[in-house]
Amino acid sequence: MKKVFGLIVAVVVMICAVSTFGFSTANADALEDECDRIFFQTLNEIVADEGIVTTDNTVTKEVVYDLHLDPLGYIYYIYLEESDGFAIVVNTDGIYQINEIYLDAEDPYEGYEGQKIYINIMFYAVFDGENFYETSKGIKIDPEDEIFSENVLYASDEYGLTQGYEKIYYTNRVENKKALSKNHPAYTPLNLRNGCVPTAGANVIGFYTRFYPELVPGFEPGYYMGSYFIYDEVANEIIPVLATLADYMETNVGDPGTTVSGFKKGMTKFCNEKGRSISYNSCISWGKFSFDKAKEYFDNGQPSVMFVNTFTVAKLYNDTESEELSTISANAPHAMAGFGYDEITYTLIDGTTRKDNYIMVATGLFSFTKGYFNVNNVANVDDYYSINIY
Repeated sequence: MKKVFGLIVAVVVMICAVSTFGFSTANADALEDECDRIFFQTLNEIVADEGIVTTDNTVTKEVVYDLHLDPLGYIYYIYLEESDGFAIVVNTDGIYQINEIYLDAEDPYEGYEGQKIYINIMFYAVFDGENFYETSKGIKIDPEDEIFSENVLYASDEYGLTQGYEKIYYTNRVENKKALSKNHPAYTPLNLRNGCVPTAGANVIGFYTRFYPELVPGFEPGYYMGSYFIYDEVANEIIPVLATLADYMETNVGDPGTTVSGFKKGMTKFCNEKGRSISYNSCISWGKFSFDKAKEYFDNGQPSVMFVNTFTVAKLYNDTESEELSTISANAPHAMAGFGYDEITYTLIDGTTRKDNYIMVATGLFSFTKGYFNVNNVANVDDYYSINIY
């Protein structure tokens, strides 16, 4: 790839007003959003520094996606009088940044059709509807390959937990809640060290066994109380399931814990052996966790598994004028299964409002088996999948 003039910027965060120095855009509304402001701010500084004439030059843009096929940012095509180039602007943890900008470079996606995938600096791919292809050599790639992930091993256990307490006083409390069952599974890893990931998977398997008994033959995951289904929180039948999932996920192979790719490979193998299929619906959008997407899947009856880098889980004790939160926290990579959401809006005694957004989780911890995971700080969530077994 020819790059006579190039600039790679690790992180650029600029929200200043933009003058276009003669550049026009194919989308008249494009200059309104932050992504465009950052791009044009950077571009205009470069052309001003280089003394480039910008009369009648144009810029167009297209969406680029991550390997989950979620929107990640934009590729901007820059058409100058004497050369053409491009820039890549992505959203990482809610912050827009320019990863690459070149004023004389070929389109890295030229000659390919399909969704444009951006993996990393100078690493591009396309998705043709069935497969992913790296664009420099046209080689088919597997997005589940660990070279495309951070290889984070999720391995939290009981060590390092801290306890906390909070009391919220309010004059009004409004709740919007969706639970997949009156009582959801809350299995723990038993004697499996660093077993939070296979435990999260086992909780999802236990949930779906109600609908597909062949997942765990002979296992009754709970019972009906009237029209409500009550899941047992502990079940001996899950012990061999947990062991099988840990084996299939390669838990503690080489290093303690389990990767996200190991989780998906293990769950897929387990379900396929039982004659069932499984899908993983990402709730990461523009580089960060989307609570709205997670709610949509809960509303459709799908549980989830989340991978977090730190976590605080609460138990809520409510009375007419206050809510007590008893919490446990840890600064460690951990995985949990989710079985519903709860949005609580308080009118506080000083007249202000507070809204807490929770996922109802099986923690995979002995000392605190169930609770509410507050997702207001979305930066805590590395990856999140709503899971459908069918």
